[in-house]
Amino acid sequence: MWYIYPLYVILLCFVVFLSIKLADLVDLLDKKTKISGAFIGGVMLAAVTSLPELFTAISAVAIVNSPELVVGDILGSDIFNLMILAVLTIIFFKNFKTSKIDKWHFISLIVLIVMYLLTAYAIFAPASWQPMLGSINAISIIILIIYVILIIKQPKESDDEEEKKKIAISNPYLLLRSNYILITFLNF
Repeated sequence: MWYIYPLYVILLCFVVFLSIKLADLVDLLDKKTKISGAFIGGVMLAAVTSLPELFTAISAVAIVNSPELVVGDILGSDIFNLMILAVLTIIFFKNFKTSKIDKWHFISLIVLIVMYLLTAYAIFAPASWQPMLGSINAISIIILIIYVILIIKQPKESDDEEEKKKIAISNPYLLLRSNYILITFLNF
């Protein structure tokens, strides 16, 4: 059993390496296509890197029959990500102090707070106060609709045309590389 720990460290390093490569390719995909960076990074990249949460959620509902574990897993992951952002903000405070905060960042923050408040209502409100559509809580659908609207309305960052010309990778090659890394990532 001793070999489990070195194997875990090797797999962890490989997953981190693939995540960095995938993030680079997603950044290139954002710069070379007209797809919103929020959609690419917030949906595509997040979907790939959140596969452990997906399988945890499926097994919590299908095998253990405990949907509360799904909510705890998702919110715990969100809180951990916020903690990482807080630590990075403290470490790189000088860089954040001089950065420009766009109006859209405040809109995103307010929408995020509204989604958290809706989630808190769905968790803590009595069952008789919950709007239901069959066996599905309508608040889940409302949160999904708000998220989709936020992603669609998010403005694309403006890049210099010179920077786009510096990227010499063709779109088919970029998609092929992204798919290769995704398939390798999914096999772990």
